[in-house]
Amino acid sequence: MGRVLRAHNLEGDVVIRRFGETDGVLAPGAPLRFGEGPGEVTRTVISAKPHGRDWIVAFEGLQGRDRAEAIRGELLYVEEETLPELPKGTYYRYQLVGLRVRTQAGEDLGRIEEILETGANDVCVVRGDKGEILIPVVDSVLADVDLGRGEMIVIPIPGLVPETDSEPTAGEAPGKRKGKKP
Repeated sequence: MGRVLRAHNLEGDVVIRRFGETDGVLAPGAPLRFGEGPGEVTRTVISAKPHGRDWIVAFEGLQGRDRAEAIRGELLYVEEETLPELPKGTYYRYQLVGLRVRTQAGEDLGRIEEILETGANDVCVVRGDKGEILIPVVDSVLADVDLGRGEMIVIPIPGLVPETDSEPTAGEAPGKRKGKKP
């Protein structure tokens, strides 16, 4: 649900960068898991308040600036069943990472490896045989998301998918592809 950016004060509060709209999981009494695997630790939120686009959070058992600095960079997780239900057609980022991405014509673009939060809209970073493709999460590009099939279908707007063929199309001179430098 987020990442610890840094210690905030001498008491041990930390600044957290949320991933998406996860405000509800920062309520006092909510458990958050630090890390995954054998070293994971669950801590309970004492208090949380917005701080620009981030949050300042106090946790039980995390007192002092040194202890807060020691968890800098840690990822925070919540149990899926504690997440609020989203409106139809909206998804949590973790649900999208790993999805296979295809065009409406069925062309395989790769898998979503991460999601970048920009000011205007999120951007899915897709990696596959065509290299890295950045897919803006906007209605004009997303045709369908099917979590059951594990795929996202996109509308290939101009410039979205890199050209892979080396032969010029009708009307183009060899080595003079439109929009490309020779």
